[in-house]
Amino acid sequence: MIGFEPWAYPPIRKVFFPALDDVLEHLDAAHKEATTTHTKAAQVVKEWVGMKFTPWKVEAKVWLDSRKLKINFSTCKLAL
Repeated sequence: MIGFEPWAYPPIRKVFFPALDDVLEHLDAAHKEATTTHTKAAQVVKEWVGMKFTPWKVEAKVWLDSRKLKINFSTCKLAL
């Protein structure tokens, strides 16, 4: 507004560090590879979960886990 830049922010200068450019390129490549691998893994898991489940049919025999099954017997052996 009054004709000069405030000193709050230092001016941006070009700095030449060839090693830094190599490191940044390596990090960028690693990030892209990790993102691609994560996306592929998510697709595999989604396909695996979809293939494993088959809906039950009416009157189908299923195996029940009796650990959380509430029964009116004093012990599980008497329930059989």
